Amino acid sequence: MQKKIIALAIAAAFAAPVAAMAEVTVYGVVDGGFRSATAASQTSNTMSSFAGLNSNRWGVKSSEDLGDGMKANVVLEGDLFTATGENSSTGTGAGTLFSRQSTVGLEGGFGKVELGRQYTVAFKLNTLIDPFGHQFIGLTSANFASGFTLAATSKPITRNNSDISYTGKFGDITVMADKSMGAATSDNGATAAAGVSYASGPITAVLTYTKIKAAAVAGVAVTTDVTHMQVGGGYNFGDGSVKVGYAQQKNADSNGIGGTSLGNDLTTTSMWLGGNFNVSSKIGVTAAYYKTTAAYTGATDVVTTNIVAAATYALSKKTALYVEADKQTNDSTNVDSNGYTLGMNVTF
Repeated sequence: MQKKIIALAIAAAFAAPVAAMAEVTVYGVVDGGFRSATAASQTSNTMSSFAGLNSNRWGVKSSEDLGDGMKANVVLEGDLFTATGENSSTGTGAGTLFSRQSTVGLEGGFGKVELGRQYTVAFKLNTLIDPFGHQFIGLTSANFASGFTLAATSKPITRNNSDISYTGKFGDITVMADKSMGAATSDNGATAAAGVSYASGPITAVLTYTKIKAAAVAGVAVTTDVTHMQVGGGYNFGDGSVKVGYAQQKNADSNGIGGTSLGNDLTTTSMWLGGNFNVSSKIGVTAAYYKTTAAYTGATDVVTTNIVAAATYALSKKTALYVEADKQTNDSTNVDSNGYTLGMNVTF
């Protein structure tokens, strides 16, 4: 009996520090897709990391139990390009090891606070109302709907550097807010955002608002703030769901976009509608319609539309084959683009 007590005491002594150790998880997505697109009688064939089912990534997560319901969390996540093996070789994250996410924070009964490079509030909540849930993100217009574009650059903002965010869940309602730092000596380029989502039974609803302080972007002086709002919802009927959304961005400094003066005031609106359906335990289909209108003061509106349809076949819980087809129109160029993608997606 005494020996058993001693053995249990020794086991408990070793188990105590082990339980307090941080849990570390290595994860990722590897997507290989063949993309063929035709526009103005020109056909291009590529292997794109952004036209596939999910964007490639690799990362490390760590969570340490601090006791009393508190956790310390770390997320480090970088890009991965299947075709070349490179990380972020282009764009604002060029040469950055963890260009997707780099955060540290605390989580408890009060909610979650994170600091570092992270997704915007608009992007996080848009995932709930985008029919594709940000799959095929390089093809759908969810890029605009989930972020917004500063003057003189066509790249949507889906992440913020030097960002502080808060997430709190109160019953069926989730509240999010974030604040990113601007220039070192001023708040130029700083962002502030708030969002709320409601999820109860089959119904989901989302509302977000974001504001960016005026700043110089790509050498063009942006003298007015940029604002963005989005609203949308979804209904889940068991084997599938339907989702709809609307977003509007206002920017009074549109001159210089693409090197062409198109007028001062710019209001860009985007709407989308679509749904998905699980044909069986292995086969799923999704289709969506996106429309974006860029209204310039003193210039003709630019309207673009995009229809995307896709099907997936699950080989396992972590491996899937997929096929996608899309048609894009632009009334300012009168050039339609048609494309399709075939690929394989593996998560780990």
